[in-house]
Amino acid sequence: MLEHLETINFDGLSIEYPPGDIVQQGLVAILIFLKECGINCDKISEINNKETLLKIETEERRQNDLLELEKTIKNHQQYELELQSLHNDNKKKLLVNLAEQQTKLEIEITKVQQEREINRSRLLSFIYDTEKDADGIIKEFLSTSEAERQTQAELLEREKNEQMGILSKCHNDQSASEKKIEEYTKYRDSNAQSLLSVELINNNHLAEVVKDQKKDRDDLIDKIKNDEILQKAALVGLLEKSDTRSWSIVQQVNLVQSQLVALTNIELERKKLQVNQQINDLADKQKDNSLFWLMQYQSLMEVRPQGLLEGLEPTLVRHVAIAGALHCLPFLSTLPGMLPHVTHDDLIEIGINNENDRCAVILAANNYLAEINMLDSSTTKINEPSTSDTNNQDNKSTMSSISSTECVVCFDSECQVIFLPCGHLCCCENCSNMVTTECPMCTLIQRKFKLENLNVQIIIYNKFPRFDCLLIDINNFSKY
Repeated sequence: MLEHLETINFDGLSIEYPPGDIVQQGLVAILIFLKECGINCDKISEINNKETLLKIETEERRQNDLLELEKTIKNHQQYELELQSLHNDNKKKLLVNLAEQQTKLEIEITKVQQEREINRSRLLSFIYDTEKDADGIIKEFLSTSEAERQTQAELLEREKNEQMGILSKCHNDQSASEKKIEEYTKYRDSNAQSLLSVELINNNHLAEVVKDQKKDRDDLIDKIKNDEILQKAALVGLLEKSDTRSWSIVQQVNLVQSQLVALTNIELERKKLQVNQQINDLADKQKDNSLFWLMQYQSLMEVRPQGLLEGLEPTLVRHVAIAGALHCLPFLSTLPGMLPHVTHDDLIEIGINNENDRCAVILAANNYLAEINMLDSSTTKINEPSTSDTNNQDNKSTMSSISSTECVVCFDSECQVIFLPCGHLCCCENCSNMVTTECPMCTLIQRKFKLENLNVQIIIYNKFPRFDCLLIDINNFSKY
């Protein structure tokens, strides 16, 4: 750029760099300054050749610039003069306005002062008038207060006269009331005397009445004493009659009791025979069942394969046959190894899938173990054919041990209760409390009576009215 630079026109520009003195020296001075600053500038020689031309041109331009500058300065000065003249005109106008405003303010101030003077004169005249009116009011008030004082004095005098009249009237009324009170006291005293006389008469009459009542009461007491002696004699006779009647009733009850004891013994014998017959029937049935299962066992033993049951004990096979699981014997060769604890899972493993068969085999195993334990302890020796005979003998001994006077429920206490209408004497008192609906030997219970003198309870049913009437006539009984 600087190589092709020929002229620089700075019209109307203010250059800060390069400095102004270098710029005024021309283009060559500017280029030299730039070269000294480290900027390479060639063709300076060519520029020196044209320096003269440039100087001429610059001079012309400078002159033109100076002319233009002078012209602008003149214009500017003229503009400033115009502004100053305008400012002076405005200042004059402002001073005139201020003077006018000052005169207006002075006029207004004088008006305000005049109004204040007028108001002050009005206020003074008003104060004078009010003072004059106040003097008149004070004079009028003084005159009215004097008149009021006179009227108040007259009123006080009148009130005093009225009080004196009222006091005199009250005094007269009090004297009249005292006279009335005196008359009333006299009348009351006379009435009290009359009432006392009447009360005295009534007291005398009451004393006579009380005396008559006392006399009647004494007569009545004497009469009651006489009647009491007669009643004692009658009561002694009635007691003698009741004693003889109760003795006869007791004798009748004892007779009935003995008869009922005999009937009860007969009934017990009949019951014993029935029980013995039932026991014999059960023994026969059990014997037949035992023979049937033994025959089944014998037939099974005959038809069993060789070597199948060599590992099983005959007692275990017998219990299996009694339990009804003979068809499971081919699966039970390992059963002795499972004892004493045989479970359903063990039986399922050996091929027994039916639940009823498993239960029968477990029952047979438990019976077999029980029999082995009993044989080992030597406490009882059980034989299947002789079981029915031993049971029969036990039942017979039990029935034969029942006495005619023992309770058929507990077999410990004596019989103390008679059940009616069946007439069975078969229960003690404690057991009869537990038996509330029916006789231990036959029918239903309706009622119970306790005879304390006989220590016997009679339980009465609705079919025995004769004994019901008999017990109601007895004096010493308690019903429950």
